Amino acid sequence: HQLTLVKVRRRRCASQETQEKARITRSSANMTETMSGVKRGLRNMAILGLEEEKAQEDRILRGKNITTMAATYTNALKLLYGGHPDLALAEARESLRFATEVHGAGSPDLVPCYLLLAETYTALDRYDRAELNLSHAKWSVLKVTETDHSLRAKMYRTFGLLYAAKQLHAEALKALANYVYHTALVDGPLHTRTSVAYFHLGNAFLSSGRSEEALALYEKVISIWQARLTHGIVGGGGGDGAAAGAAAAGEAAGAEATSEAEEAAAASAREAQALLDARATQGEGETLSPVEDAEAAFVLRAILTAREKKLGASHHLTGEVYFLLALLFNGSGYGEQALNSAQRAVNVYETCFGPDHPLTRRSGALVRALQGVEPPPPQQQQQQQQQQQQQARRQ
Repeated sequence: HQLTLVKVRRRRCASQETQEKARITRSSANMTETMSGVKRGLRNMAILGLEEEKAQEDRILRGKNITTMAATYTNALKLLYGGHPDLALAEARESLRFATEVHGAGSPDLVPCYLLLAETYTALDRYDRAELNLSHAKWSVLKVTETDHSLRAKMYRTFGLLYAAKQLHAEALKALANYVYHTALVDGPLHTRTSVAYFHLGNAFLSSGRSEEALALYEKVISIWQARLTHGIVGGGGGDGAAAGAAAAGEAAGAEATSEAEEAAAASAREAQALLDARATQGEGETLSPVEDAEAAFVLRAILTAREKKLGASHHLTGEVYFLLALLFNGSGYGEQALNSAQRAVNVYETCFGPDHPLTRRSGALVRALQGVEPPPPQQQQQQQQQQQQQARRQ
């Protein structure tokens, strides 16, 4: 009986040891599984942290690429309109490279860069390269299902400039007419961007020997820029012709009286100062961008050259362009060029109409406003006018 009890005790002890070992094993397995879960969690957190860090770096890099792309594109346009296509080419290439990194190859967002390169190559007379970039742009535009009039306007513009450079007058006129159409759909027929389209169409007419159509389009461009730069301070619509008619009526009514001379001088001074102050009071979205400033100067200078060649350097329409250039240069911060253009406008108007004409007075008041000089008193003005008239009689 004692031996039996001993055997039972031994079996119980062995069973307890077995159960304890099993419990330890299960506990160890649970601990191992827990540690594995912790390790997996830490590993996933580390991977997630790396992914977030990489995504943040990608966002920063993309933002830098977008900024550089926009800056190089703007610089290329300014250099191109400033008459430096060789320098603009490097900026245009950089803009396309960054645009490809941002949007990917074959994206329709690359079209403006391709068109800029094509226009730059056209200015450099490298027509084969211009046609290559135009083919890339046209293929991307054709893939766009919705009609983007702004994009099509830029494409027709570049085709028109290429055709005009290659002396393909019929093709150039057709493409540039489409450029005018699509631009007017986007911005309206009286917007400054549409005036640039009128200008290039006028150039195509001029190169094809149709100078009357070209000068008519140039007049349209000038009227749009006059309204834009003077902000309604100077009446538009009739241009200098209407002002000349009004001046003739005023002279016929006896505008040589002292009181009227004082009033005219004061009105000219107020008008000139208002013209100079108009841009400073413009709101956001109303001011011209640096690219628009450069393109406007390019357009007005080209029209000035065409008018001097067709009408003469002393024609009153030439003085009209000088006056607008003075306003444009003043708003762009080029004070010396503004003063020079205003003085030339005075010289042209004095030659055409004399010193008492409202256009001459307005231009003279603009010169004094740019110089920061107060207008002379009416008596001194009359003395100066009499001296100028005596000199003119002697000549």
